[in-house]
Amino acid sequence: MIRSHSIVAMLAVLLLAVAAHATSAMYVTDAEQAKLSTAVVVATVGASTNAKSEQYNAPITLTKIKVDEVLYGNAPKEITIEQMGGTLGDQTMYVPGDARFEANSKVVLFVRNVDGGWYLTAMEQSLYRVVGHELQRELSGGMWIRSPSGRLVEFHEPAERPVKTLDSFRRLLGALKGAE
Repeated sequence: MIRSHSIVAMLAVLLLAVAAHATSAMYVTDAEQAKLSTAVVVATVGASTNAKSEQYNAPITLTKIKVDEVLYGNAPKEITIEQMGGTLGDQTMYVPGDARFEANSKVVLFVRNVDGGWYLTAMEQSLYRVVGHELQRELSGGMWIRSPSGRLVEFHEPAERPVKTLDSFRRLLGALKGAE
């Protein structure tokens, strides 16, 4: 009886995930996200493959990452990022609000190691593309912050925001390391 309830619950979650058009998440600053991460790295994106999650019986995407520089924390020279979603046979699952990788691109990533697996710390918030010396990030929305009164309010990035560079990012993370 418990097994049938578990299967029904898992199917409902998978169906809702496939039908969802947005994901809600708490917005975190770069400094907050770094503290939640095992490492913040400058990396080169490799190939992605799809596999089946034995735990969830659903497609996952595995992306090879070559770590070029560790800006904060610790990470090996190569890691594989695991993300829910992908296509396996006739089953496709997409997680709105998750980062999308482009092979051979240079990126800054916030990553966490959990039981030997590597994951993005905060989905799409965890990926900056390196374009020249600038860092660029696209957020699809659905993020929330706490107002001064403690209420949840939707977060929108300001249209005019300071340009982030790889050097300014190194300084920010260096200051965090120094404060520990």
